[in-house]
Amino acid sequence: MECLSTEENKAIVRRFYTEVWNNGRVELVDEFIAPSFVNHGFGAETGSDRESFKQLICKVRDELKFRHTVEELIAEGDTVVARLSGYGETAAKDARSGEPLTGMGVVIWKLQNGQMTERWAWWQPAGPEEV
Repeated sequence: MECLSTEENKAIVRRFYTEVWNNGRVELVDEFIAPSFVNHGFGAETGSDRESFKQLICKVRDELKFRHTVEELIAEGDTVVARLSGYGETAAKDARSGEPLTGMGVVIWKLQNGQMTERWAWWQPAGPEEV
């Protein structure tokens, strides 16, 4: 078992958001996500394995052109917490404000041997007063 430093683990998580979510390089999911991956929280209803996670990413990217901004990464041992903001670039609008979809999220990643093995995600759409 390879033990990476907290800084190395944070770099993996940051690169995942940049390359996969923002640049649409879904073919890299196998590099980042372990075969035994388990997804908890937002998106887990689509399935809790690597292939289901790829489908979730494609769906969100295709429908909303959603992009993430990593606001902060906190790491301890094999765990990385990402505080994110995000927005959809498409015509999809928030029903309350009429503005493009935006929000904030917190995702906890568990890593092992340089790959993500578990994910707990919470996402809160921004209200009109927060946009």
